[in-house]
Amino acid sequence: MFKVLDFVYYEHDNNDYVLKHKHGYFECVFYLEGISSIGVGGEQLTVNSPSLVITSQNEEHDEKQLSPTKVYIVKFDDPNFEVKRYLFYKINQDEYNKYKNVFDNCYDLFKKNGQCSELNSLFKLFIEDVKRKSECSKIADSQIMVEKVKSYIKENVYRQINYKQLADIHAYSYSRFRHIFKEVSGKSLSRYTSDCKFNATKKLLATDMPIKQVMAQMGFSSLSAFDTFFKNKLGISPTDFREAIRNKKDSDVITIKNKYSKKGDK
Repeated sequence: MFKVLDFVYYEHDNNDYVLKHKHGYFECVFYLEGISSIGVGGEQLTVNSPSLVITSQNEEHDEKQLSPTKVYIVKFDDPNFEVKRYLFYKINQDEYNKYKNVFDNCYDLFKKNGQCSELNSLFKLFIEDVKRKSECSKIADSQIMVEKVKSYIKENVYRQINYKQLADIHAYSYSRFRHIFKEVSGKSLSRYTSDCKFNATKKLLATDMPIKQVMAQMGFSSLSAFDTFFKNKLGISPTDFREAIRNKKDSDVITIKNKYSKKGDK
């Protein structure tokens, strides 16, 4: 059963510090004003107001105020609520006015009646809505990030792509970056890059550029490596593909492509 355990309002001075600690309940902090630095789950977060941070049960965390801050702190318990380490939600101005009213009203209700079913119901609804919005926001952010990465790969398919560097740019661990990319795009990074390289190669082979120059432009070190890559994708060599195009043997190319469409890197 959802239960609000405590509901307080604090004003912190600059450089106030809360030592590392953990507790057996969830903690929701509504940052009304100011800037704080929070250490949680091995990460260091800089929280600019207005924001919401929900820390999970038994998760060690500490905090330092980087400027005078005003916060609401709500301790609550809910066996059905799940959040991994912490939930961070940046609040826009429209949401701020509404959320401020929610917290003001809940705070007055707690001061008047303490723990009560009305407060529990109201705050549970609020927490569930914030979690839903946060998860939707993460999905949207992931989709935007993946589309940007896909565009980068397409534009730079001629060179060696450093995936680790791309992960760093987007502030993800390499393993998390790969997982998100595959989850959103349906393909692994290597498979997507390979497909982009293959499509770009076909376009160059449709021109009069010499085979060796196409090979070099696409970043292959040898003709054998180039042939192997192309055969794994389409089942024929780059030379045979070019010849089929020049002779307008479209049916042959389509037949071969359909036969080998399931081959390639995964």
